[in-house]
Amino acid sequence: MEAEIKKEENEISSPPKQKKTSPEPKNTEDESKMEKKKSGSFLGTFSIFVLIIILFGLSFEFQAKMGEMGPVNEIENAEIKKIFSNYFLFSGLIFGFLSALVFLILNIFSRYLKSFSFYYKFLILGATLVPWYLFARQLVYNENRIADYAKAIIYYIGYPLLATTKFLFLLLIIIFVLMFLLHLRKTKVALKMLAILVLPFSLSGCLGGMAGLTCFLLPESDHCYQAAAMQENDPAGCAKIKGEGFEGSNPPRDKCYLKIAENTGDLSVCEKIEGGTFSYTKEECYLETSIAHVDPSGCVKLSGADRETCISSVSPKIGAGSVLEMDDQIK
Repeated sequence: MEAEIKKEENEISSPPKQKKTSPEPKNTEDESKMEKKKSGSFLGTFSIFVLIIILFGLSFEFQAKMGEMGPVNEIENAEIKKIFSNYFLFSGLIFGFLSALVFLILNIFSRYLKSFSFYYKFLILGATLVPWYLFARQLVYNENRIADYAKAIIYYIGYPLLATTKFLFLLLIIIFVLMFLLHLRKTKVALKMLAILVLPFSLSGCLGGMAGLTCFLLPESDHCYQAAAMQENDPAGCAKIKGEGFEGSNPPRDKCYLKIAENTGDLSVCEKIEGGTFSYTKEECYLETSIAHVDPSGCVKLSGADRETCISSVSPKIGAGSVLEMDDQIK
């Protein structure tokens, strides 16, 4: 009995045994998130690095094929002309690689501007283009064109590089605006801002130019170039129409000139029409333009039935004095 009482007293006086707890596991979840974030940041930066090189190279080639080059026919040395014509497109990739290196160097400072990293990346992308824009501008507008080697550098590199930097600046601004609108998250505000941004392009006649930038991607590029030139009333754009599928004539290009003359009333554009089988003629251009714009001076350039048709269509719409002047010109 005494032994049981002592046992109970010992149990009461002794402190309760604490349960052994296993050590807390390390916070591996946070570490894995940090590692994923770092790897994602590296992949993102590397993707931009590669994209800059590819985009610069493709834009340079595109501008060269679109005719953004100097008068290379002025280069008399055939060997120099051959070398540059064969290898000048690689300069686009070289400038792209150098721009990508500048981006990597400037991107190091983005970690100190976390709150402005979105805007900072666009800023440094624009900064990578500035040196090449200034360099190309110096070549095109300020350098002497005496030696054939200097001419080759200016015509094969300076001209397309200048057009490339302008194009990429515009593309960068468009992407920045679109990304900024996505950050707003308010549909009404975004639509209003988008309408304000698009309106100047439509009013200034840039739609044709924007359409012309994508013509080379289409299987029937002639009709695209034709539409873009007619949209801008740009005879130089008609010259890009090759007339594939026609022999001895170029109906799409001649139609382009005819429509621009008809739209603008500029009879001098009619002189560019070459005519030929299944194509349009200068006489058609003079006739339609003169009638559309009530211009008797175009009737003077015609003969036979076309002249009679032109005079009979134009004379009722003009005053007596103009009719007399037209008669004097015809006589």
